[in-house]
Amino acid sequence: MANLVVLIELVGERPHPGSLELLGQARRIGSSLGATVYALAPCVAAPSYSQDDLIVVLSRHGADKVLLATSDVFAGPARWGTHGALVLAVCAALPPTLLLLCTTDAARDLAPRAAAHLGAAFLADGWIDIDGEGLALFDGSGEHACRLDGELDFPVVAMVPPGRYRIAAGDDEAEVEVVTAPSVVESEFQEIDSVPQEPSAVVSGGGAAAEELASALHGVIASNGAARGRLAVALLPGSGDPKDLPAWRRAETRVALGVGACEFQGARYAVEGESADLAAALARAVAAADRPPSGNGNGNGNGNGNGNGNGSGSEDGTGNAGGTGGSDSASGVVS
Repeated sequence: MANLVVLIELVGERPHPGSLELLGQARRIGSSLGATVYALAPCVAAPSYSQDDLIVVLSRHGADKVLLATSDVFAGPARWGTHGALVLAVCAALPPTLLLLCTTDAARDLAPRAAAHLGAAFLADGWIDIDGEGLALFDGSGEHACRLDGELDFPVVAMVPPGRYRIAAGDDEAEVEVVTAPSVVESEFQEIDSVPQEPSAVVSGGGAAAEELASALHGVIASNGAARGRLAVALLPGSGDPKDLPAWRRAETRVALGVGACEFQGARYAVEGESADLAAALARAVAAADRPPSGNGNGNGNGNGNGNGNGSGSEDGTGNAGGTGGSDSASGVVS
């Protein structure tokens, strides 16, 4: 028998209206297809047994069974770090055909991660309906809606915006099962290994000119196994077919140098000529651009409280400035 699990988000001690709407739609689907509807209700403490307690409300609005989990970690807003372990534990014990969440900030954190852990299809803007003797599942609305076709041999996690379905009403009494809340997820974030830094450039072609250019560009030779660089330079002839150059295909900027450069597929910049000469000239230009500017300057000045002064300078880096006026004076040299 199929299981339909609705995560009930609480506002204070009351179910979120959107959660009750989803519970109602799950009830209609469950009645049509013979599925069991579970209302998963994480809360801080067990509800009191009264006419309007949480269990009674969920029973009246469509739940066959209420899965009650209590823990202090459920006091704050629902999120993966506090509620994720519970959702996964319930789905492991009761593999759902559908796991339904009302679209809230909590669902945006929980639903995609739950889908990833379960290997489930994920509907970010779900429509959950009945079509003949089966389910009709859509993601999106209008002409942009996509239907999930075929027999479901995998779970589906769906977020459904509030206001999409009617709240169900009845007088059936649901069974209650207390679920032991598992330990919270160890970490809300999973560290990944650092990604190796890509070279700034990859030069394809051999010889001293290619090595000199790769060095000037702080890059590597393509034959050294570099898969990608932001800049790819192909020295022609000798670089081979562009289709066989992963670094060329994946680069953001592609430069071809040499005979046939203008015809080299995918080149953004192309310069015809002898590739060795062009590569050497480009390497020298890059090295010159990387070289810090040099210069020297000398200055002296005299000043007083009146602030009168005059100065002169030249473009070769030398300069003199002077000022005359009362008895205060100063001189200095800068280089």
